[in-house]
Amino acid sequence: MKHSDVTVNTNMTLSSLFYAHYSREIPESVHFLQQFREVRFDKFLVNISNKDNCVKFDGGIVLVRNILKTKSEILVVYQTFCSKKSLFDYPAGSSCFGIHNVSNLEQTLKSGPITYVQNKFVILPFKSDFVVLPLLHSL
Repeated sequence: MKHSDVTVNTNMTLSSLFYAHYSREIPESVHFLQQFREVRFDKFLVNISNKDNCVKFDGGIVLVRNILKTKSEILVVYQTFCSKKSLFDYPAGSSCFGIHNVSNLEQTLKSGPITYVQNKFVILPFKSDFVVLPLLHSL
């Protein structure tokens, strides 16, 4: 396991970067030093694989596609779901519990600071869309 000695203090806890690689797309405007497959927070990890890449990021629901280290910060490369709605409305809206029906994944890759990661979701197929459920230990 390749581990970076770089750690960053986020609004959650300490995080570490793992599994350096050189095989993913990045936005053209980003100048980076190194790419990673995984970042570990105190209560959860985010990986660029499909099973561990769905997070709440700056209020939106995104799929993490890459993790970059620059000279001054750690960035997440992601795609955003454009449509987010409640899965059910009774007895209360599911969005009150962080449960959403998401769809329309934006094709454009964006990047932002890792400090914008708020929590992790489990993502499950639902009809032609997806349902995201927050992992309670990541809240």
